[in-house]
Amino acid sequence: MSELTRREILEAVTTLAALGTLSSSAATLSACGEGPLGGLRPPPELLAKGLTSGLLWGRFCSTLEDAGEHVRSARAPDDDLDRAEGYRMLTRLLGLAFEMVVEGSDADRPAFFELQSPIRKYAGDNPDQRYAAAVIAGDRRYRITGNRGNAVLVELGVYAGNFSGGGKRRLVTSLTEEQLQFAPDGSIEITLGPDADPAQPNQVRLEADAINVLIRQYFGDPHDKRASWRIERVPKAEPAPPLAADYLGGRLLGAALFVERNAKTWLDFMAERRAGPHNQLAPPDTGDLQTPEGIQYLEGYWKLAEGEALVLEFEPEPVPYWGLVITNFWMESLEWRDRRISLNNFQAQREADGRTVRIVIAGRDPGHPNWLDCAGHGEGAVSLRWARHPRLPELRSRVVPIAVLAEAPALGDLRR
Repeated sequence: MSELTRREILEAVTTLAALGTLSSSAATLSACGEGPLGGLRPPPELLAKGLTSGLLWGRFCSTLEDAGEHVRSARAPDDDLDRAEGYRMLTRLLGLAFEMVVEGSDADRPAFFELQSPIRKYAGDNPDQRYAAAVIAGDRRYRITGNRGNAVLVELGVYAGNFSGGGKRRLVTSLTEEQLQFAPDGSIEITLGPDADPAQPNQVRLEADAINVLIRQYFGDPHDKRASWRIERVPKAEPAPPLAADYLGGRLLGAALFVERNAKTWLDFMAERRAGPHNQLAPPDTGDLQTPEGIQYLEGYWKLAEGEALVLEFEPEPVPYWGLVITNFWMESLEWRDRRISLNNFQAQREADGRTVRIVIAGRDPGHPNWLDCAGHGEGAVSLRWARHPRLPELRSRVVPIAVLAEAPALGDLRR
């Protein structure tokens, strides 16, 4: 390989960093080499030289340092708890990036990884869900086998395009448990490929720029989520070649950019909501969110002073699933393994009228069965997921003193 100057290497790295308008796994993988970039990706010899010389490692570290600036932004809460959780978010994003970008971006040898978990909280996670994700390519064939276990709802989504180099990310195909055909024991086999026939059961046609597949699963109990999924290329690919320096160089940069861009994305997203209004829920602007099939949202930002509680009230119609979650400023669900920070239709208790559900968000237990624990936080996001029904419920909200709730746990006198 010819000798390359430091300027050439840094210019190549800067070019890749310029692609950092990405804010999702699909875009990150695209910037790392999985998808069309219109010739913007640095030549392999520059990435290889940059890695072996140590320059790319330096850029990797400096990009992570840049990510810390978003945590320290004046637009984010500056108390110790939110600041600490912001830095922890960066470590969680990096862990996800290592698995997804560095280790899991081979479309010839795909494997599902958990996009979210109790310690991997990302993009407004829901404790009731599991997200199995894998990288694919639109010109190849794949077989997915699995079992839905005790999942209430299942959705398989194929995404294409990217946020860099042209081609906006989009949802190509979405199949739910209503279209997928499961065996009586919950097992299933799904075929994906450019020649698949969507008219046939469990076949998904891939478009040329398909980049990943995501299986969303909803459960009634966040502590009991039984399901299993496996993906393989058909025919099976040859063993992977030895690690190439340019391959690793691009993916390390992509991992760092994933962390930095996501930190900025959630800072921008939440800072706007933090500005107000507070303590009320409304349908979000879903234009670019690629929301799941048959799922609607009500979202808001809660902000409470010491001794205050937010009371949410609605009359849910029969639906297979609804769930409400509170998160911190960084769009991470609060610790749910030993606190109740979410409720769904399998858990919530109704009021004496048999119709009304009231949920109380407060910093201490007011004695109501539908209490959600703020876990030391004074503000954050709240979202209601509403499944398989054309109309969102009318949700009413009110901030009241916790003392009033303790005196009247039935909340009858709080009806608006």
